[in-house]
Amino acid sequence: LVCNRTFDKYSCWPDTPPNTTASIPCPWYLPWYHKVQHRFVYKRCGPDGQWARGPRGQPWRNASQCQLEDDEIEVQKEVAKMYSSFQVMYTVGYCLSLGALLLALAILLGLSKLHCTRNYIHVNLFASFVLKASSVLAIDTLLKTRYSQKMGDDLSVSVWLSDGALAGCRVAAVFMQYGVVA
Repeated sequence: LVCNRTFDKYSCWPDTPPNTTASIPCPWYLPWYHKVQHRFVYKRCGPDGQWARGPRGQPWRNASQCQLEDDEIEVQKEVAKMYSSFQVMYTVGYCLSLGALLLALAILLGLSKLHCTRNYIHVNLFASFVLKASSVLAIDTLLKTRYSQKMGDDLSVSVWLSDGALAGCRVAAVFMQYGVVA
């Protein structure tokens, strides 16, 4: 009788005898792994040969040694706040740029007196910038709606990397690269 080896969406756990606590090193994929590489995460095997569960029935583990320290969490929050400010700034910039480019395209295409080779070149240039700006905004929207929720124990990686999510990001990235090269 043993608790069977398993992956609980955090770590791979070996076969463990009943009434013991398994310990393994903190997972390598943590962004702060270099700070916690010599620490451990624990999982309890019950007397019935089943892994211990949390209050909501989710897989339980003690990963407190693998967490960031409080002061490091504050630094991460400050960096996230700064990143959020930059994201708002460039989103506003892309929106203003997109509006100005669409207005310029409408004027150049709408007024027949402005039709000439030089302006056709500018129309193509503006169209490529419109394509790039709209694809950047589309990628941000796709990533924000798809990844703004925190990954919980009940979500699998396949949901996050579904074909629909990947296809949308790939199409937007292709249009963005085309807009850059065009």
